[in-house]
Amino acid sequence: LFRSPLYMKLTIVASNRDRLKLNDNASQWFLKSIQWQDYNESFELIIVDSNSENYEDLKDYFSSNNFRIPMKIIQHKMDLFSRAELNNVGIRNSSGQWVGCTDVDLLYARDFVSTVMKIAENNCLIESRTMYWKQPLVDKIYKGELDPYNNINSCKIGKILKRTTAGGFQCMHMDSWNKIQGYDSRYRVWGSEDQDLLKRVQMAGVKKIEERRVG
Repeated sequence: LFRSPLYMKLTIVASNRDRLKLNDNASQWFLKSIQWQDYNESFELIIVDSNSENYEDLKDYFSSNNFRIPMKIIQHKMDLFSRAELNNVGIRNSSGQWVGCTDVDLLYARDFVSTVMKIAENNCLIESRTMYWKQPLVDKIYKGELDPYNNINSCKIGKILKRTTAGGFQCMHMDSWNKIQGYDSRYRVWGSEDQDLLKRVQMAGVKKIEERRVG
């Protein structure tokens, strides 16, 4: 079972192996989009890392900075990457009443967390699918020609909706995570654990709400 102190409203959990890099544009925008959230209640980000070559650098970065939104990294070593198992480790180490699982290469609109928490309720899964940006749009953002913080509506042009929830954002109250016993950690790599989660959520009678605001 997952046991949490429940002193925060929300914990966001992201799994990582060699994808989060401090000098990488996608990583920097992911971290920035966590920090710029307009949600006024307490929430945190936990990155669960598995054998990344730059783990020590990431550890130093998170421990040496005083972020507005608390962010930390924990290590869980394994031979073969398992997003399911890493997510479960993050849920067990969370401090939130609600826990949302995601990936480290996404960019969130400023009102993403506040929108999620506005519709959050017990016995409910909030599922947000990713919207892919086409390369010309990504290039403009990385070059500083387009600012997602101040002009998110312009960034919505040219997106492609992903057909599955794999790698998006799945959020539930801790009671619901316990009800379905988290992800099935027998899954390796990533993708199938999200589809399995949706099936078990349905079988457990947990309501599903779809919210499409992940970039």
